[in-house]
Amino acid sequence: MRGTRRATLSPAAAEAMPSLAGCPSLRGRIMAWTTGVFALTLAIFAAIGIVEERRMVRDLETSQAAALLGHLAGMPEFQNDQHAAEARLALLQPSMRAAGGLVRLASLADVSGTVPRAGTLARWPLSLAGQPFELRYESDGKRLAALTMRTALIHGAHGVLSIGALLLGLWWILGRNLVAPLREISRAIDRMRAGNGWQFAIPRTDAELSPLVQAVAELGPGLEQQVYQWITAERRAAVATALSSIRRGSAEPMSRLVAAVAESEASAGSAEERTRLSALRADLKLVAEALEREERYHVSEWTRLGRASAHASSKMPADGRDGASASGRF
Repeated sequence: MRGTRRATLSPAAAEAMPSLAGCPSLRGRIMAWTTGVFALTLAIFAAIGIVEERRMVRDLETSQAAALLGHLAGMPEFQNDQHAAEARLALLQPSMRAAGGLVRLASLADVSGTVPRAGTLARWPLSLAGQPFELRYESDGKRLAALTMRTALIHGAHGVLSIGALLLGLWWILGRNLVAPLREISRAIDRMRAGNGWQFAIPRTDAELSPLVQAVAELGPGLEQQVYQWITAERRAAVATALSSIRRGSAEPMSRLVAAVAESEASAGSAEERTRLSALRADLKLVAEALEREERYHVSEWTRLGRASAHASSKMPADGRDGASASGRF
């Protein structure tokens, strides 16, 4: 079926149709939602991982600081008096600072020395010349901050790569198995609406869209069959109407002609003439019967095809009927 007319909507129908210009993209919404949820999940787990790694690093540094203070407390310099211990600590301070720490000797007899400073990781009690002292290991926090920054960068890079891979996978899967089949369906329907016939190549898709694709694949042939039934029914109706008009218009002249032939037959003088007139009257009756028979046949066929088309239309949804009306202009 081909034609030159294109299906157009009436102004009222065009106003009643919702505008699709501002509709959001399904693929964009799916990707935005997935990205947001995945990014939030990664951020939560990354934060938990960073806090746990900070705790582990702090515990390791604390245990190392306690072991160092225990080693220092066992040295002979820390068994005598305060001056010898401070002299020994002065020699060790450059190495300690390079490692990011500081060892201080605090007198517990001094009230100000009893409160440890912030960043103190370990303490070790000492007794120098009968006075209570305490070795304290204080960290400057630079090593912990550097390790935290490195851990955050690693988690951030991992998150960016994971989200990028997720977005690429979603874009490919949705484009191949959702967007491409729907675009092919739209093109096929547009071609049919424009009067270019039904040309639909079944695209490759997943199980969720296979019923829709199969239904659209059967839409064109079904509409063509239905339109063919409608056209045939209209032709039968036109023929039946023409035959009915001819039969009604010729009924009275035909009856007068039959009556005239019957009169001529009754007044005919020869048997041959009567036979000829009788055959003519029989032919006139055959013509009338043929017209009536053809009229009844076309009326019955028109009724049957009309019922079949109505039954097919009742099985289709409203959108399918609208599509069929437009496809009748192929």
